[in-house]
Amino acid sequence: MDILTVVLSIMALGLWVAKTLVTIDLKTEVQESSGNRYIRLTYAALLNKFYEYLVSITVFTSTIKFSRLLSFQRAFMQITATMKLCFKVD
Repeated sequence: MDILTVVLSIMALGLWVAKTLVTIDLKTEVQESSGNRYIRLTYAALLNKFYEYLVSITVFTSTIKFSRLLSFQRAFMQITATMKLCFKVD
C-alpha cells in the first residue's frame, strides 16, 4: 500500500507538470493570436481530468493508510474512542 501511494504521488506530480506545460503553451497561443483564433483545449482538459482522478485515488489510499495507522497505534486509541463517541447517534 505504501509503494502504491508513492507511485501514485509521483505520477500525479508528472501529470501536474505536463498540465502546467500544456497550459503555458495554450496561454502563449492565445497571446500570439490575441484571442482571434480557435484553440483546442481538449488535451488540457483531458490532462486535468486524469490529474484529478489520480489525486483522488492518492488521497483515498493515503486515508486508508492513515486509518490503519490509527487502528494499530496505542497512542491513538484514545483519539479513536473520542471520535467514536463524538459521532455516536443515540
